[in-house]
Amino acid sequence: MTDLGTLAGGVSSAAFVINNNGQVVGLADTAAFDDFGNPVYAAFLEQEGVMSDLGIPGSGYSVGYAINDVGQVAGMTVDHAGSSFAYRWQAGTTRLLGLASNSELPACANAINNSGTIAGSVSVPGLVNSGQFDEWGDPIYFYVPVAHAAEWSPDNSPTLMSTPANYSSSAWGINSF
Repeated sequence: MTDLGTLAGGVSSAAFVINNNGQVVGLADTAAFDDFGNPVYAAFLEQEGVMSDLGIPGSGYSVGYAINDVGQVAGMTVDHAGSSFAYRWQAGTTRLLGLASNSELPACANAINNSGTIAGSVSVPGLVNSGQFDEWGDPIYFYVPVAHAAEWSPDNSPTLMSTPANYSSSAWGINSF
């Protein structure tokens, strides 16, 4: 077991995955605090004994969930307003991911293969049966975010996977085929 350490000023870190080249990604707290006094967590890349903040822009919280053998990182960032976004990071460049029709929908990137295809989820507004009825006996529906498994191609084109009504899904792994 190897102690990866922390980012400068931080006191804790959590590693999520290691690739075949020994690169590790995860999250670590920093010396910073948000407006509510909570520690700010940053996605990190550890390689050859050095932990580096990925520098995800506009983030109050970010995490690296996956790294492929090319060194591309997939993860999630939460901005200061509380909105979550999936991202792809490579060699210092971050690309936020979403749906082509609406990149502001909450999203998370959970896995990446060596081709650069990312698997995760996007939450879209969904009409859900509350299980209650109005005074005429009709079901009461309401809108809530419903997570759908999603895939982003290497060129960042999104595909939303089909999910049955009133159900959520998320992709947590992807093969190279």
